Amino acid sequence: MHLSAYGIFLLTVAPLALGTPIQQRDNERLDEAVFLTTCFKYVKGNDASANGRDDKLWYFKDLKDSATGQQAYSESYASNPGDKNHPVDWKSGTETNPVEGTLDKKSFKVWGLEEKGADKTFVTGYADLGGAPMRCYSNSGATWKMDYGDKMYIKCSAKYYCTRTSRQIRRTAVTVYSTMQSVPFLGQQNFDIKNDMGVIEQIRGAFMYVTEHYNKNMADGEGITIGSKDYKMTYTVSRMEKNGDPYFEPDRIDKVAKLVAEKMVPQLWSKDKISDEKAWPSGGKLLAKATHTIPFPKQIKVQVQVAQQAMLDWEDRDVVVFEVKKGNECKDEGLLGIAIKAAFSAVSAATTGGVSAAAAGLGVIVGDSVTGSC
Repeated sequence: MHLSAYGIFLLTVAPLALGTPIQQRDNERLDEAVFLTTCFKYVKGNDASANGRDDKLWYFKDLKDSATGQQAYSESYASNPGDKNHPVDWKSGTETNPVEGTLDKKSFKVWGLEEKGADKTFVTGYADLGGAPMRCYSNSGATWKMDYGDKMYIKCSAKYYCTRTSRQIRRTAVTVYSTMQSVPFLGQQNFDIKNDMGVIEQIRGAFMYVTEHYNKNMADGEGITIGSKDYKMTYTVSRMEKNGDPYFEPDRIDKVAKLVAEKMVPQLWSKDKISDEKAWPSGGKLLAKATHTIPFPKQIKVQVQVAQQAMLDWEDRDVVVFEVKKGNECKDEGLLGIAIKAAFSAVSAATTGGVSAAAAGLGVIVGDSVTGSC
């Protein structure tokens, strides 16, 4: 039986993968994955009883291939420990008597599977592929249906998948203070005060400037003036990975800047307070300008982190901190902090779905909001 692209897409794993692989791959295949699948065959028009069952192992050289329409590189029927003639009970395997199969000319064994994974790592069981140890994870949401010839169809599920124990992944954690600093901006002459693109670009530029700060090797704590009354945004950049290191990306700080600007600007602009509005006629239209007061988080901390997927002990690799200097007004904006947290969390859902992406990039994005002091 072969997979349709639709079927492969629905193998998409749950967000427990929590990251993007970070190592360079060759024949070692450190991102390889095995899916434990069960498919029932039905005659079209008769959903009451199955007309056959297959329990198979599907092997992908890279976990991300399972969600990009690629066919399994290798597949094999699985067998119960000591019983080749009955449907497979995936949870029946033990270390001494595992569920078995052969994939890519290698022996595959899986055992110790549980319904619920460990609280921290989400590991639900253990496996071995040709001597390479693996950890397994619940994948209960992966179900799909597809035609099997003209008169039949197949309903499938992949309740578990397994990846290398040594697999390294990346994520980016964004922590935003709910404590806000109000910063005034003098608007431009504009027909539409509520959408003053000049001010919006100033706000975006404040976040993007961290790239220039890094490229020019400026000192931590240096920054630029923002707004119309000498407020200042400062930057601190700490990179544990250096040029020549296997995981180093020269443009990662720029990616951080773009991420923060993309997610922060709409949230901050939604809280714009307009004052000192002035208007005058011009060419049959009404020109206007005003002061826009924008609440900036006192601090935004972005941590690009790596971990072994089977352990999830996250370590910082790059840390970028944005800070706004204290001015005349500083207050807690808890609801805005929650909205910003949600905005960053949505990045993860939209761009990864929990599936490993290309080695380059920021990985899964995790948002949080904390209260700071003025």
